[in-house]
Amino acid sequence: MRKYIWGFIVSFIFLSSLISPVQATQGSGQTIRDPEVEQQISDQLALIDPAAVLVFTDATQALDRSDYETARAGYEKVLQLAPDFPPALRRLGAAYAYLGDFSQAESLSLKALQIQDSEENISSLANVFLMEGTPKSYQDALNLLSSAIIIYPENIGLREMYIVAAANIPDEDALRAGVTSIIEIDPDNWIGRYYSGLIAAQDGKWELAEKELLSAQELGVPAEIVQSTLKESGILSQARFQRSLRFAGYGLAGWVALLGVLFLVGVLLSRTTLSTIQRDKGKVQTEASFSERLVRNIYRIVITITSIYFYLSIPILILMVVAIVAGSIYFFLSIGTIPINLAILIPIFGLYTIYAILRSLFTGRKQGDPGVELKQIEATGLWRMLSEVAQKMDTRPVQKVFLSPLAEIGVFERGRFWKRLMGQGERCLILGLGSLPGMDQGQLRAILAHEYGHFNQKDTAGGDLANSVTYNIFNMAVHLQRLGTATFFNPVWLFINGFYRIFLRITRGASRLQETLADRNATLLFGRKNMLSSLEHIVQQDLLFRAQVSTEINAAHAENRPLQNLYTLTVVENSGDLETEYQKIMQAGTMPYDSHPSMQDRRSLIESLGMNDIVMEDRTPVWELFVDSIGLQEKVTRNIESNLQAQGVLRKT
Repeated sequence: MRKYIWGFIVSFIFLSSLISPVQATQGSGQTIRDPEVEQQISDQLALIDPAAVLVFTDATQALDRSDYETARAGYEKVLQLAPDFPPALRRLGAAYAYLGDFSQAESLSLKALQIQDSEENISSLANVFLMEGTPKSYQDALNLLSSAIIIYPENIGLREMYIVAAANIPDEDALRAGVTSIIEIDPDNWIGRYYSGLIAAQDGKWELAEKELLSAQELGVPAEIVQSTLKESGILSQARFQRSLRFAGYGLAGWVALLGVLFLVGVLLSRTTLSTIQRDKGKVQTEASFSERLVRNIYRIVITITSIYFYLSIPILILMVVAIVAGSIYFFLSIGTIPINLAILIPIFGLYTIYAILRSLFTGRKQGDPGVELKQIEATGLWRMLSEVAQKMDTRPVQKVFLSPLAEIGVFERGRFWKRLMGQGERCLILGLGSLPGMDQGQLRAILAHEYGHFNQKDTAGGDLANSVTYNIFNMAVHLQRLGTATFFNPVWLFINGFYRIFLRITRGASRLQETLADRNATLLFGRKNMLSSLEHIVQQDLLFRAQVSTEINAAHAENRPLQNLYTLTVVENSGDLETEYQKIMQAGTMPYDSHPSMQDRRSLIESLGMNDIVMEDRTPVWELFVDSIGLQEKVTRNIESNLQAQGVLRKT
């Protein structure tokens, strides 16, 4: 590229014909001379021989209209009348130069300079050297002008010819020095700006080169010359590319900065949530306070912005992958060699990564039931309790109950987004049978009140965008791992790891606030004892049930027998370890990525409520709410057994 740009620098020599310290050219091509200078010459010549003035004037007019032969004859006649008259000598030299006799032109111009050391005579001789256009003549011009610009520093014409001479030798150091000095003296000098643009291109400063050349065009360089230079030298395309890179860099920096801002907002919201909960601690009210509502609304806005940010990041990630692949290939091509293995692996790496991104976005979630649906006829007592609790919570009861084999209880809403937002979605309860052993009906009422609190707060009404982001992130991570592109140098893998932590921190902070408000509502309506004991039971039963099931599956596998009823198991190995784990959970503090406040914080909140426990405890076992609890337990156990047999964990008996 450097040699290519030098070609354009040298090609600018033809513009030197437009440079003259004593004359200018109109757009029509007619030469205009300075009347004062011409009058001074005429006055000097008249003192020598008045008859020579008219001859000199006619010769000059012939020179200006490019009638060089007539001009030559006229100036020679003047010199006969006024021997060694410097203006006649230098203009005769110019006529010979235009006629191609550079030897005679140089001799006459040099003689004029020897007689009179002036700016005009130096310019005339330098112009002859430039017109001759040989390496020696360019060097002679540069040598002459190097001294002249020191003596006459304000003479722009001398500096312009100095630049042309330096460009055509070429002498890069002299050219740079000449361009720098002429712009310092005359910032609006068109030839200085033109060459400044070419030098900027030589240095790879493409945007500056484009700017300087366009400035030269505004200052007088013909538009066709500038546009030709911009296109043919590659300056225009390189400047656009450099500009695109810069804007891309700004965009990337802004993108990363926004991610950092979202992280800080997540941290701030998390702390604000904790302080809000502490400030409102002990308030006996089912309605959320102003500060609680404000924090919840801010969470909704931030979660929406963060979700949109994720989807806007997808094209950026794809472009980054393409840039890495293209940049890697370009690097190997620039060093002259490209390893065959890398030439194959790098594009495959990029394609696999882009495939993982797109597939994660366009793979829809399965909308199946989360378990076996429990009919009302199978648990009339449970459905009656669901209606009673809903009435006390002043909300609509659930419409469907799905049984889960695990120790979990939760609610969700189905239906179109707007129906859920208007409170008209289908309300569903997930009832994990694993949580029911040992639970009494008073505890279940408190738990159901907590879950109905989520409906009242519209916690289940929205969240589609956040849920989609979570699903897409998980799906993307799975596909990257399966395709072997989940590596530290893959920007997509790094992004989803970092973004997921930020997104999780924000959404989990919102979830903790929702859980706190639901705890408070349930406690106020169904009592502290029921609420506290229900929380303790869920923690204990989750640990116990997992231990019991694990022990039973291992025993069934070893003894090659069917599973026993998983919901009536009593044998527990290492009960001391379970107690240690239980105490650890109950005493742990709330962490930034927890979806629920810690048990310690939940107990503290519940115990702080200034209220009388007027709600009677109901120690009746939950199992009595079902028409045939044993049959239901056996049915779910056999389903688990079939799944384990299909996975090869258990053998068919």
